[in-house]
Amino acid sequence: MPDIKNILTQAVQLLASDVHINVTMPPMLRENTERIAIELTAVRKYDATQKMLRLIGEARLIRF
Repeated sequence: MPDIKNILTQAVQLLASDVHINVTMPPMLRENTERIAIELTAVRKYDATQKMLRLIGEARLIRF
């Protein structure tokens, strides 16, 4: 999975209002109502699940 700090750094630099992270797609930013692709690899389902496990824990992920 692309590094979240890298994604957020780019978002701040571009003054993006939103960050879109979807499985099987590269991360995107929203700038002035337009979605802008970031030159990063697509997010894999396994990587996204593992990142969520580390962030919120297994019990909360199951509830989510």
